[in-house]
Amino acid sequence: MAATKNKGNKQSTGVVANSAGTSGIAVQDAGVSGSSPLAETNRSLQQDPSKFQLLNLLMGILLVVLLAEWCWIVTRRPTPILIQRGADFRKAFRVEINSATWVEWMQLEGIGPALANRIVADRQVNGPFVSIEDLERVPGIGSGTLDRLRPSLILRHEQKTAQRNNQ
Repeated sequence: MAATKNKGNKQSTGVVANSAGTSGIAVQDAGVSGSSPLAETNRSLQQDPSKFQLLNLLMGILLVVLLAEWCWIVTRRPTPILIQRGADFRKAFRVEINSATWVEWMQLEGIGPALANRIVADRQVNGPFVSIEDLERVPGIGSGTLDRLRPSLILRHEQKTAQRNNQ
């Protein structure tokens, strides 16, 4: 056995040849009162090789289970979300000005996140819009922008009636 001793740990490590002519790495305790976990594991595996085979079997089973789960996840793709785009969709898309979220406002051409958030914030601070022309009170919406957006905007009649009744 060719071995090197580590005097600080009182362990020696070396290559050992057994009666079958094969070699392996052995960790031997060199007189320490308590043995290291590595030395204990090595002794346990040398005394009972079936534990090593059991460990290999469990690792193999774990590998097969992980591979099967990976295959299952990869093959279960969600159904794609259909996104409607184009001129036909833009013609049919309408935004109700008193209930639309900033995300709905952003669907309109020329409305970015900043302007969409200003519209929603104005509605929350100043109350609902009584008419489509009330959108001009939002900074960034002028008569030109309003004329371009007008075909895509709606104001429900029930809300107009409720506003008139409250006044």
